[in-house]
Amino acid sequence: MSASKKESNLGKIFAVNSKPTATTFPELPDYIVWARFVLAVGYGIWLGTSSQSRGGAGVMFGLNFIVFVPMLYCTTFLGADSESYGTKLLFSGVFNGFALMLLIWIYFYSLDHVEDEKILFDVAEVDVADLSEPVVEDSEF
Repeated sequence: MSASKKESNLGKIFAVNSKPTATTFPELPDYIVWARFVLAVGYGIWLGTSSQSRGGAGVMFGLNFIVFVPMLYCTTFLGADSESYGTKLLFSGVFNGFALMLLIWIYFYSLDHVEDEKILFDVAEVDVADLSEPVVEDSEF
C-alpha cells in the first residue's frame, strides 16, 4: 500500500460523519478488526494487573467492550452504512479479539499471582507410583 493510500485511509477512518460504504471505503472492516485487537490488549492488561479480581463480570464486560465500542464508533462517529458491509463490519474480529483479551489477562494475572500458583501445584502434586498401578473395579459389565 502506498503512503498516499495510507494517508487517505487514515483520513477516512477519522473523518466525522463521512458515511463510508463498502464501495467508498472497503478497508473499514480491517481497521475495525485492528481497533478491536488494540482494545483487547489494553483491557486484557488492565484486567490482569488490577488489584481487584473481577472474574466472570470482567470477562463479560471485556466482551461487550470489544464488540460495542467499535460498533458505536462506526454508527455514531463515522455514520457508516452497516447494511452495505453486511456482518463484516459489526462482527469481524470479535472472537479473535476476545481470545486475545483472555490470553493477555491470564498471562498478566499469572505473573501477579506466583504464590497462588505454587500453592496450587503443591496441592495438585500426586505420587506417580500410585498412578502407575491399574485400577480394577468389580462391575457387572
